Amino acid sequence: MEQIGVFVVFLLVVLFNLIVQLLQRRRRARGGEAETAEAPPRLPPRLPQVPPRVVVAPPRLEEPPPAPIRVAPAVRPAPVRRRRRFDLRPGDLRRAVVLMTVLGPCRAQEEDERGVAGRP
Repeated sequence: MEQIGVFVVFLLVVLFNLIVQLLQRRRRARGGEAETAEAPPRLPPRLPQVPPRVVVAPPRLEEPPPAPIRVAPAVRPAPVRRRRRFDLRPGDLRRAVVLMTVLGPCRAQEEDERGVAGRP
């Protein structure tokens, strides 16, 4: 019984959407006719205007030629300062010791004074 109720509700929603779309189409059709009847007549398109003519006077020989442009010498780029490869700061030394300990050989495989590998 519940399944039939859900199906009926679904059909009602679909029918409601169809009716709303139909009413909107009719409203647009009626509004479009009213707008076309009241629209003012279109004006004829304007003719393209020709820009005014520009006349360039030839250079006069009486005027001295312009001074040559001085070009500034090229600026050298600042020298590249390279960082020292090994820094001996305390934080770097601590990091180096930790890395040596972690990445170094396994202590379990080292032999002690008695010649035995690993801890007793």
